[in-house]
Amino acid sequence: MRDFIELISWPTFWQAAARLVSGAASIFLTLILTRSSLGVEGFGDFTKILALVSIFYLPADFGLNAAFIQLASKTGQVKSLFFNLFFIRLFWATFLFLISLFTNLVLYQINLAAILPASATILTTAVTASALAYFQLRLTYFWQFLASLASSIVALFLILLSLGQTLTLQVVFGAILAGQFVGVVINFSKIWQEFKFLGEKIDWELVRRYFQQSFALGLTLIFNLIYFKADIILLSLLSTSQSVGLYGLAVRIFEWAILPPV
Repeated sequence: MRDFIELISWPTFWQAAARLVSGAASIFLTLILTRSSLGVEGFGDFTKILALVSIFYLPADFGLNAAFIQLASKTGQVKSLFFNLFFIRLFWATFLFLISLFTNLVLYQINLAAILPASATILTTAVTASALAYFQLRLTYFWQFLASLASSIVALFLILLSLGQTLTLQVVFGAILAGQFVGVVINFSKIWQEFKFLGEKIDWELVRRYFQQSFALGLTLIFNLIYFKADIILLSLLSTSQSVGLYGLAVRIFEWAILPPV
């Protein structure tokens, strides 16, 4: 019984710690942006871009992690399954990155230098989701916590360095992207210790099974995210950036309030 409690408690602790780190980083980032040269209007533009980009985060996931864990538990072919999971998600995320880039440019007409790194976070988020699938299977989340901590520190540090000058959206999203890239490196440094992917090939039968098992869950995740992000997107199309900024700040406060129970 004691071994079972330890098996559950440590993964839960590190998962909670990773969420708290991400939440704290979000609070600091919001405080920095709203008090910087960006102002409320600039924070509104930040919120608009992030809301639209984040719609593509869950489609990049598409329920593939659940399919990976289920297939790995049945077959035991963890290395091959993970390699194919990584390939599917990277290919799919690249497609979503291009859609996000085009959609942001058409709807908001904000400069490409800001939208490019923002949309590129779809790639780093997708790769991080693949690493999370491995940690879920192994029930080890310490590296996820470590990656989340390093990612937050790097992003906030780079933004703070830029406060002496005029802070721009491209600097903010570039810093976030750089932080996420550091997190990816940390996560995969652990995974590489077990999987040396040299000589692995794409198994199209596995690809088919992945999509077959994840399709229903993937669609559910997409519709849920659209529902939760529709308010900000509609407001961004119908009102000013300042209004979006004020509304986005109120939403952030609500999200912070529900973070501890989650």
